[in-house]
Amino acid sequence: MKRSISTMLVGILSIGVVFSAYKKVPKNEKMQYRFEPGMTEEALQTHGSTPIAFPNTRNSGEFALIDSSGNGYGMVAANTHPLFVDLDNENWFTCYRQFAGIATTHGQLGGAVSEDGEDWQVYSNLNYNGNPPWGGGSGTGNGGTGTSQGRYPSAIGTEDQPIAIWNEYAANAQNSNGSLYDGRPYYAYDQGGWGGGLFSYPEELDPLWASDTKDFWVGSPAISYNDDEGSYVVNVAFNDWTRNDRWLFHSEAMEDGYIVFGTEYKIIDEVNDLVGGDSDGSFNTSPYVSCTQDGICMAGLIGLFLGADTDASDVSNYHTGIFRMSEDHGASWGGCNGSVEDGCADSFNGDGYYFIPDSIWDDIVANFSESEITDECEGTTHTLDSFWTYYEDDMKVDSDGNVHFVIQVLPCESTEEGFCWYTADAGLYHIKGMNNGPGEAMDWSWSYVMTGEATWSFSDLTGDTYIWNNLSSLSFSIEDPDVVYVVTGMATPGSFDGDEANLEDPCYITTMSDYPEWSEDIYVVKSTDGGATWWNPLNVTNTPDDTGGICPNGLPKCAPEETYPHSAQWATDDQVHIMYQMPNFAFNEI
Repeated sequence: MKRSISTMLVGILSIGVVFSAYKKVPKNEKMQYRFEPGMTEEALQTHGSTPIAFPNTRNSGEFALIDSSGNGYGMVAANTHPLFVDLDNENWFTCYRQFAGIATTHGQLGGAVSEDGEDWQVYSNLNYNGNPPWGGGSGTGNGGTGTSQGRYPSAIGTEDQPIAIWNEYAANAQNSNGSLYDGRPYYAYDQGGWGGGLFSYPEELDPLWASDTKDFWVGSPAISYNDDEGSYVVNVAFNDWTRNDRWLFHSEAMEDGYIVFGTEYKIIDEVNDLVGGDSDGSFNTSPYVSCTQDGICMAGLIGLFLGADTDASDVSNYHTGIFRMSEDHGASWGGCNGSVEDGCADSFNGDGYYFIPDSIWDDIVANFSESEITDECEGTTHTLDSFWTYYEDDMKVDSDGNVHFVIQVLPCESTEEGFCWYTADAGLYHIKGMNNGPGEAMDWSWSYVMTGEATWSFSDLTGDTYIWNNLSSLSFSIEDPDVVYVVTGMATPGSFDGDEANLEDPCYITTMSDYPEWSEDIYVVKSTDGGATWWNPLNVTNTPDDTGGICPNGLPKCAPEETYPHSAQWATDDQVHIMYQMPNFAFNEI
């Protein structure tokens, strides 16, 4: 008998929902803009915090508590890079939303450096909370608070200093009279070098930022080293929440951490090349940027080509990976010269795109283990002959410049009113493009990494499916490019402890009370053949809920949970490096 698990707390949420034995979701769901929930600390402030727990895994992992975060919403976006690890020089750097006190700003940025990932030196106010970069310092910041409002921070570094990159939520700043939120990009670097603790005052990233037009959010940075110029090179791509499109900044000069960026380049033209977003959200993700240490770079997203929402695209009607490549550290970008069957597409500006070709998706659908399912509760039969990709994906280049995607895929019905279904085939898929040189079409392959069936059929404490919370990240060994890691957050149900008689009812949906040890854990999946095959997923945190579902002072949950893992791009043959968060259920904090 098929059954799914829901962690919806009916008593807390006052929601009475009955799911069928197979849980389904609408096709073609759009992703909402990444606004964090409203501050609710005072309403839920019932005790100081929920416990921080170190994983009790028997696996050979090492864990360290870095700092407390204040609504660490930046890490829920898969395209940010909050952890930078330079293995050659033993330099680690993280950047995050830092806890500044109860009922204070959620926009203070913290940073921490380490030589081994175990002992961390923490710094505060990297974006100078209380002295906003746009001036004033009293009443001119976000909402009149006079405090900085850092969002979506990322971390990079040179051999000499760590560098933080983020955007400020600058709405209502001085002279602001145009864009919706005035997203304004900044960076800061440690002028004292690694461990110096002398972070610069926030520096403008966009040399021509204008509050009446620009609105940059959710940035993704990458760094490489140009041997010919003897200089590091930085590329950063952002959403623009007012003008739409995806914009990239490329450094023209860099010295001792100070970076001179050129003017913006439209790396993805959403308005002219893709299905645009609206008030309901967007089919197109935030932008991702990744570079090899030698300067082969990719920048792209998961999205829909223009017309694909009505099956009218002459390129592809699939929700697919769309990107550009650079062979010169991001100084120039382009697509490939082949046909659409090869994964090459024209663009409005003539630079073109690469994309994951339809043949890959057709082959994935053809290999679903269940092509037809029966919903025993509703008494209906459904043909799974299509798919939909979701939004918490990752895309990076390995050290040879080959592109890798890890993507959430759901089996779906192709009928107009059909649904997508959480079956065993619903899970993480790896797709690889072999780089054949500048402008050349890639050779594509795919593999199945692991199922998300149980996790994605859960509901979180807001009633949303956990597919929106399941973030995955890619890493590559610097010793052997065939060693690839996928790091992801999944739910571990534990043993069933409910009424067995309920399982005879095909419409019964198990709840969290049926699985008292249910928990969110971090899993690592490893490949040693470039992503062609994968080892069994390894639960590296393994912290079950030992509370029995009984929490103090009416808290909805109080067990240790590990959420939103991000892995550094570079790993070794036997080590992958992960940054993650633990929620504090007594507050609106992670």
